[in-house]
Amino acid sequence: MYRKSTGLIVGAGLLAVVSQATASDSLSGHIFPLNQSVCLTKNATLHASGSRASRVLAQLTAGSQYSATGKTGNNRWIRVNAKGKTGFVKRRSVKTC
Repeated sequence: MYRKSTGLIVGAGLLAVVSQATASDSLSGHIFPLNQSVCLTKNATLHASGSRASRVLAQLTAGSQYSATGKTGNNRWIRVNAKGKTGFVKRRSVKTC
């Protein structure tokens, strides 16, 4: 999802339209390193990327512990190693163990 804000600048008789991406948009495609154990607080789906539309790699069970290796810039997805695969789960389905 790409959101942008638009503003008007008026000065010296000139009108300009300025478009800026919000800070969360500029970081949403980046993965930031993470090195910690996480436990699932509920059943979760392991996705190939940080998107519900991405390919499903596995179904994970609540209470399981995994190694978290990264998080998306918008902080909505956590990258984990699970069942011999690396994928992403929603941040709200994990907690630090």
